[in-house]
Amino acid sequence: MKRIIILILFFQASVYAQKITTNATDVSIFRNGAQVTRTASFYIHKGTKEYSLYGFSQYMDPRSVQIKSDGDFTLLYSSNRSNLTDSTNYGIEWSQVNGQRKALENSIQDNQNILLTLQKEEELFFIDKTQNREAFLNNPDALLKMADLYRNRLLDIKRKITELQNKIQKQEIDLQKLNTRESQLIYEYTKSSSNEFVLTISSERDQQINMTISYYTIEAFWSSSYDLKVKDINSPIELISKALITQNTGEKWNQVNCTLMTGNPNVSFELPFLQTWWLVNYTETNDSKIKGARAEETVYYLDGIRYQGRSINYRTAGSEVQEQLTMNEFVVKEKLTIPSDGKSITVILNTQTHPANFEYLAVPKKSKHAYLKAMITNWEELNISTGPMGIYFANTFVGTTTLNPESIEDTLSISLGPDIATQLKRTKIAENTKKETFSAKKHSNIAWEIDIKNSKTRDIEVRIEDQIPLSKLNEVEVETKELSGGMLDQSTGIITWNVKIPAGKSIKKILKYQVRYPKSMKLILE
Repeated sequence: MKRIIILILFFQASVYAQKITTNATDVSIFRNGAQVTRTASFYIHKGTKEYSLYGFSQYMDPRSVQIKSDGDFTLLYSSNRSNLTDSTNYGIEWSQVNGQRKALENSIQDNQNILLTLQKEEELFFIDKTQNREAFLNNPDALLKMADLYRNRLLDIKRKITELQNKIQKQEIDLQKLNTRESQLIYEYTKSSSNEFVLTISSERDQQINMTISYYTIEAFWSSSYDLKVKDINSPIELISKALITQNTGEKWNQVNCTLMTGNPNVSFELPFLQTWWLVNYTETNDSKIKGARAEETVYYLDGIRYQGRSINYRTAGSEVQEQLTMNEFVVKEKLTIPSDGKSITVILNTQTHPANFEYLAVPKKSKHAYLKAMITNWEELNISTGPMGIYFANTFVGTTTLNPESIEDTLSISLGPDIATQLKRTKIAENTKKETFSAKKHSNIAWEIDIKNSKTRDIEVRIEDQIPLSKLNEVEVETKELSGGMLDQSTGIITWNVKIPAGKSIKKILKYQVRYPKSMKLILE
């Protein structure tokens, strides 16, 4: 009974707690989460009182809260609690939509597995058909029956494949709708709910205090985006770095100071310590361990929720970059208003120029035009991270790509699209197959002529690539007959010519190779 009375008294005290509105002033946004600073100025009374501060995200981490104040008082107790308003219906519908989404994802996966099986059956069908046809060559009637049987089987397989492909396509459309609705419900839920931070303060006098509360919250993030602009091949590139900022915390961020952080925050407040470092032999451990492994301290990260179907509102702001030990900071120079609606705003961080080399790549087997490449060395100076990149050449948008520094080696190579002023032509000039006398083998001779015309008013440097087949079979031999000065990579079969083509001129290259293989074998030789 005493416990019940105490709870009732505490509830009554909470009800009559003074309510105080806080304002967000500073946000440090990480790739996943944000450090938020809010301020409040309010009057505290003599004695022990409870004060409820409003405006906090329901996703705030109570372990991360830090409080500073200029007043003369004692903080006896602090806690946070959710204040949900009309959110029950949203929660019920979200649970339903979430269940439908998961069920649909499982169904799509099942159908994709069935589709893969049918496609494999179709592939094996042709092999089986060829083998059986040879067995029935001396029995025309049996051959006709076999043909009818295989025809019906093939039609049935193709019909099922088409039906499944159409079904999967419709399911993926429905899945996108469910993802969009789920995101909307999460937004509505956060909009209709809030989090209050309750302080129990003891003061010996009435006084006005100014308080700052900092904490970490999920449901906020930013991602990188870039525009690459190339005026011409005689000019340096221009790289525009942008940030797409999104928050769905339920908080109001109006005219806040914003800093973008490239790293992940460590929200653990445990003191670091070293554990015994054991050297182990990799061969004596399982696959989950690595040679020389050491025990690691626990690090806590807070993961956000992935949203789909976000729209983008564009705005710009300047920034300056500050180097940190483990991460970079982008300090946005102007104050930002970032709505809690799951939509992204775009901020231009900086614009950099950097030298680049340019080269034309011609692959006549794949395209009738050469492609212009920008090759950037010392790209680390650009301070880039993973993100989409729009490409502009000669004031024309040519396409998009994904910039991923982890996959870049010494040189960052970027395609600027095809050049219609270069025409490629690849023509077969010889093909003959002969059976070898007194041998179970035959040999095929293949020859190609490659023509490249430079219709520009200036000379161009072109890298031409073609290929010969490679064999992993002992009974199949490949021999090059003519390369016209090209360099052959024995490991890939790629042949490379680096040529300079004068303005308005053409060049020709000849590629010849021979393949020797058993008479019973069928090979694709071009």
